[in-house]
Amino acid sequence: MDKQLVPMLQYAAGVSVPLKFEVSDPNGHTTTHQVSGPFAIAGRGDECDLPLKHPRIAYRQLYFQAIGNRVAAIDLFSATSNQWHGPEFRGWMSPDHTVEICGYKVKLADSSWVSSDDVAPPDEFRPREEQSAAYGSLPEVELELLNTSAQGMKWPINRVITLVGRDERCRITVADERVSRVHCLLLLLPTGLWVIDLLGKGGIQVGGKTCQCSLLSDGAELQIGRYKLAASYPQISAMAAEAARAMQTATGTEFVTQQNKILRVETYLDSLIVLPMGDSQNYFYQDIYVESSRVMDLVTSRKYRNVVIDFSNAVDLGHLVIEALASLCRNATGRAVLCSIPPQMMPKLERTSLMRIWPYFPNRSSALQNVYSDR
Repeated sequence: MDKQLVPMLQYAAGVSVPLKFEVSDPNGHTTTHQVSGPFAIAGRGDECDLPLKHPRIAYRQLYFQAIGNRVAAIDLFSATSNQWHGPEFRGWMSPDHTVEICGYKVKLADSSWVSSDDVAPPDEFRPREEQSAAYGSLPEVELELLNTSAQGMKWPINRVITLVGRDERCRITVADERVSRVHCLLLLLPTGLWVIDLLGKGGIQVGGKTCQCSLLSDGAELQIGRYKLAASYPQISAMAAEAARAMQTATGTEFVTQQNKILRVETYLDSLIVLPMGDSQNYFYQDIYVESSRVMDLVTSRKYRNVVIDFSNAVDLGHLVIEALASLCRNATGRAVLCSIPPQMMPKLERTSLMRIWPYFPNRSSALQNVYSDR
């Protein structure tokens, strides 16, 4: 998995422990497999997280996805069936379940996972029509085809897990021999829509780069084979339009950002002082996107040359906010500096690109002194 996205996807899925499996081969030999992220692929392929070396087992047989304290198991339309032992299997795998495929037996190695019949599995739950605390508040997302003769066609995402591929049983079917039967998977989480490569032919590209998984932010371009699709968030578009209208009538920085709850703004001469507030992990992707866009407009349109990130009011930061702050620093035409990081947050931020790239100062006054010192 793309290393920089592991903690983002882990957090986005609400998963606090690693996925571990016990795999027994037909001879009874058992091995334990721990995967680096919140999902795993079982199958005959060498690149599978759980390799099951039997000629009747599909290259990609079964997909496991952790969401909160549950693990979903999704059949990838193999000709060989999965035999479930233990309680009746209804989409969620618990430590009491064992799945058997051609003599191989797979079970969860950690007892912390739960299975409950009151939560619809992610490939059946309809977020546009239902609500569930187990999934959280999910954004509305659409995928629009950008090329081919069907250009403009849209798919409203109405499952937490959506399979994409050539097989007609996929919810989004791509009729192209260059695309695998089950090519990739879309995962809808409170932070937005993610795409995960299922080891399909040619893989997937997001923003022109090949990746194993990625968040599809508003306007992000996904390529599968020769097909290009763009993600759109109708709620974000409406909120961004409202923010743009406010910008047109704004007379000061405070007015533009007065609705911000995550990223507050102050100014000093030609410097923009950005203050992340509280615990940003409680906010959703669309909230962070709209607020960071407002602040970015001030950096790019209002001619503030310098950016000072003041962490004095922050309690904890999610990875999406950290990326937004890094983007603000990158777009500063003058200097970008950091200051006033609370002691409990320092270990976390030291592992990010923020601390590796931009200088840090213990307080705002020393940060501003550096900004306006002779170069």
